[in-house]
Amino acid sequence: KKIKETVISVDTDINKGGWGVLHGLDLERLNVRCVEHHIVSPGGALPDPSHFDGGSLVTIDIMLSKPDSFTGGQFVTLEADGNMKNYEFSQPGDAILF
Repeated sequence: KKIKETVISVDTDINKGGWGVLHGLDLERLNVRCVEHHIVSPGGALPDPSHFDGGSLVTIDIMLSKPDSFTGGQFVTLEADGNMKNYEFSQPGDAILF
């Protein structure tokens, strides 16, 4: 329930920018569609700039490890202007919602 409340709260903030991801939806029907836990080994990656989570209203990536316990592991998104943007996780529990 806490995650659902957070997503609705974030959408309220995002909607100020015109996204309106949850606009017109019955929020009582909002539910978790998929939960995944990924372990990335050295050399592992998802380097496809056109990858997206189809069918999702929002995706939340949460850092579970201490960032200094590994090397690599960049979280990168393709931005509207065609550039790639890198996001930093500074501690376990940091999250990116998109």
